[in-house]
Amino acid sequence: EEPSLGWEWDVERSVPRKGRGKPTPPPRKKRRRKLYRDFIFVAVFILLGALLPGFTSSLALALFRSNKEPQGVTKKAEALAVQVVQQAPGSPAVQVAQKAPGLPAVPVVKYAVEAPKAPKVSLAPAKILTVQDAYERGERSSFAANYTYKPSPAMIKVADQVIKVLEEKEKKVRGGDKGQVNDWWSTHNPIALMHDVQEGRTHFLTTRRAQSCFDACAEVGLACQRHWFDVLNLCGVLREAFPEAKTCSGLYFGRDLPAYREDQTVLTNKLPRTWAASCGGKHEKTRRLCGCAVRKGGASARRTFHTVYNVQASKYFEWQVRFMHLWFKQAGMPGSITRLLSAKGPDNLMDEVPTHVAPPVARRTDPAYTPYNKPSAVDHWLRHTHPKEDIVMIVDPDCMIVHKFDAEVEEGSPIAQQAFYQFDFDKNDEPMQIARRYCQGCTFLDPIAVPIIIHRNDLSRIAPLWLSKTVEIRDDMRNWPPSWTNKSQSAVGLSWTAEMFGYVFAASELGIRHDIWDLQVVPSVHKTLITPIIHFHVEVPLPDGRVWYKHTDTAGYNIPWPLPPGTDEVTSIFITKLHEAYTILNSTGFQFHGGRYEPNFRL
Repeated sequence: EEPSLGWEWDVERSVPRKGRGKPTPPPRKKRRRKLYRDFIFVAVFILLGALLPGFTSSLALALFRSNKEPQGVTKKAEALAVQVVQQAPGSPAVQVAQKAPGLPAVPVVKYAVEAPKAPKVSLAPAKILTVQDAYERGERSSFAANYTYKPSPAMIKVADQVIKVLEEKEKKVRGGDKGQVNDWWSTHNPIALMHDVQEGRTHFLTTRRAQSCFDACAEVGLACQRHWFDVLNLCGVLREAFPEAKTCSGLYFGRDLPAYREDQTVLTNKLPRTWAASCGGKHEKTRRLCGCAVRKGGASARRTFHTVYNVQASKYFEWQVRFMHLWFKQAGMPGSITRLLSAKGPDNLMDEVPTHVAPPVARRTDPAYTPYNKPSAVDHWLRHTHPKEDIVMIVDPDCMIVHKFDAEVEEGSPIAQQAFYQFDFDKNDEPMQIARRYCQGCTFLDPIAVPIIIHRNDLSRIAPLWLSKTVEIRDDMRNWPPSWTNKSQSAVGLSWTAEMFGYVFAASELGIRHDIWDLQVVPSVHKTLITPIIHFHVEVPLPDGRVWYKHTDTAGYNIPWPLPPGTDEVTSIFITKLHEAYTILNSTGFQFHGGRYEPNFRL
């Protein structure tokens, strides 16, 4: 914030305006004399400017200071004048003699002019350092001075190679040819990226075998940035990182590419737009090359978490809510968890689980579609409770948290689960048909589902548009072709998944890309537990013929037990924890009115 000096200088009259701490204005004769002096200065300035053009800049600076210098600089102004940053990372900076990192980017010229007598502040003509200046001079900013990571010689060569790639791209951009790999070149300035590398805000490193870039960057106090994969997805860059490589293959695609395979082959991602590389991607036979950046807030900055999910007050959700909070506690999850209850008032679980009550969405034209409540409740919670936690994790009530999960995300870099569908810009299948209708002009599309781990500032931007995009899709139902809803023709099922697509399109229109991870497994689909969450949204068959399904009336207490021999790992863990939860919590005995999914008539 700019200092409050208690007065404001009137440039036109060359006198202070009224205000707190106002100095006594000079007498009228002195003011007239000062105006005469200024007139003479201007005349001399114009004359010398015509005769000696090189003299004008220094004379203008002197005249500017003469007219702007206040006559009563307070101690507060003097102190603030000292607290000036030497260079403001990410924006043009002004050099001053005194380095004071205690104050972020500020209008330092204003301070230097208004407080010329402040100690240790140089009033020499300021030199503006642009991004291009810093790149050409190869300077490292104080922004990265506190980070101890030192790149190896191989990684320095990678950085040099990346600079060459960015230089070539800058030439094409200047020529009007942006091109697109994902949306990368349309949203990233090559000069700014070169500046990040030269200033030490971005480093490159290789992982161990079967290690993700997310973990490798975190080990050295940095954060993985997924957009660098589009620059690193080149044989020349990869060979600098892995000099032992003998061949380069472009036959494969996946979120764990580009990478180096143990048979001395570097692998580029064949379909980077459809299968965008992920910071969380890894493979047991590969090592990865990563772009890691200085973490926002510093290497030692702490992140706080808040988990939320949305339900209505019904018999169907009651046992899921209670079990969810038990599993959250058992897994040792960080932060807190809040139920977002879409209801007209409190319900029978208010005293048992932390709850935020949000008004349900009531649309006369579409009253049966309850997923409207999810974006609406999230938006209501953000606007009315103003959560202080940095990171929000959105889950569904049918998510069983098995292990602790506390991935720290940066603002602008959320993480989410891969959805059951995919967006391929080269096809015209149902997902792309929907996207082209409701997300026209989108340069990228992230096929994502819960869980979503996102910075609260990003979620605050997405939530209102998430709801409006869902409404837009649902209001167009009469124009949907049968294949969008008929699951025998496509798995999209837009009659229920409109809210999922609404989130994807909202994030895309706002330019917020998601890093796609494997965060959940599904019983009967996956046999081995490799994720922290089990999503039980399908029927769960057992080897002896019994079937458990969450939509049955007795799902919360009629759990098949004991487990028969031959039960796979995921099903075994799921049914065991389900049985354990009911044993611990039992039933509330609350009597709901209406059907399984209908809210209690009082709510």
